[in-house]
Amino acid sequence: MSVFNHLVVFGSYVAIAAAVGVALPDYVPLEPEAARWAGIGVLVVGVQAQLLFSWLGYRRLLLDRVDGVAHEVKRVAALAELNAEDIVALSDQMNAGDAESERLISELKMVQTLLTQVVARSGPAEADGGKAPAKRGRSRQASKTGAGAGLPAEAQDQFRDIVRNALADNRVDLYLQPIVGLPNRRSRHYECFSRVRDETGQVIFPSDYLPVAASAGLMGTLDNLLLVRCIQLVRRLGQRRRGVRLFCNISSASLHDGEFFPQFIDYMSSNRGFADRLVFEFSQADIASLSGEVAHSLAALARQGYQFSMDQVTHKDFELAALAELGVRFVKIDHDLMIADEGDIHPRDLKEVLARHDMTLIAARVEAEDTVIDLLDHNVAFAQGYLFGEPRPAREGPRREPQAVEALPAS
Repeated sequence: MSVFNHLVVFGSYVAIAAAVGVALPDYVPLEPEAARWAGIGVLVVGVQAQLLFSWLGYRRLLLDRVDGVAHEVKRVAALAELNAEDIVALSDQMNAGDAESERLISELKMVQTLLTQVVARSGPAEADGGKAPAKRGRSRQASKTGAGAGLPAEAQDQFRDIVRNALADNRVDLYLQPIVGLPNRRSRHYECFSRVRDETGQVIFPSDYLPVAASAGLMGTLDNLLLVRCIQLVRRLGQRRRGVRLFCNISSASLHDGEFFPQFIDYMSSNRGFADRLVFEFSQADIASLSGEVAHSLAALARQGYQFSMDQVTHKDFELAALAELGVRFVKIDHDLMIADEGDIHPRDLKEVLARHDMTLIAARVEAEDTVIDLLDHNVAFAQGYLFGEPRPAREGPRREPQAVEALPAS
């Protein structure tokens, strides 16, 4: 209350007290002396009441100020806590940055190994090499072994130079083919392939360059570079499409590469975050001929959460317990072999028998609608083949030219 308001209130009860002291004998039978004392009593009560209400006002103001100070203290404490969290987060980011740097260094070492292999195993390309021969027709289903070995010697030399130059100039691209779920045919996973481009940007088909690369000792290098591309794609995907797995083929040349394979095992072991994204794929023949040391290394990866797939299956006489112990969780079988009544497992029981060993059956090389009917009759849940989509670049530009790996193809 302001000073003016105090004066007004004080004047009010002084006037009331004076009125009581003067006028009270006219209405109540009292002596003038008693009326004056009554007026003084009114004045005293008024003063006490004004002091009481003033004190209550100041008390309320003081409490409001105390509450304001307490609120400010809490706000400052909250800011201090946020600053402490920011410091911890910054420290974590710095540590994560250090870990990321270590991972990048590991990947650079892998790439350095690949480039060393290109130089050491194949020798320098001819100065006039790298020109693509006439473009050969596309096979309906690209083979992992190809048929280019029947090319004339001159054409093989040209393809060999193309592969050497593509590796040296980073013209090996990542292509993805969907593995779909049945019956809805939605993309569930992807198999990864490498595709080589010549100096003009023309894509060379696997049937042309794979046999030549194998004869030049470059097959392992191509597979290893494919692995690096897959890891880069996993990093770019981050938390998106968490259920998607990338099937990455590891060739026999890579399995028996004394320089690269131990480095591959160490790198995967130190990056367990890739375990729910990458599935390493081996042929049935390679799995059957694994050395004890390689099998032990793969089993160690499986214990860390990595999963393996077996493809290029030529017979259905599986040693299921051994495959399960190794970490095989997917088995790809061509449709024709899958429905053939041969081996120890009846075609209609194949999916269930594999499932009992925690393995998923994938029908491969599906190219006709009639085949899908067979697969549904056999309760097959996953399939792959040109009917559902051919291998495509991980990202395609407006002219369908291979671009940097940034995203999966649309489902």
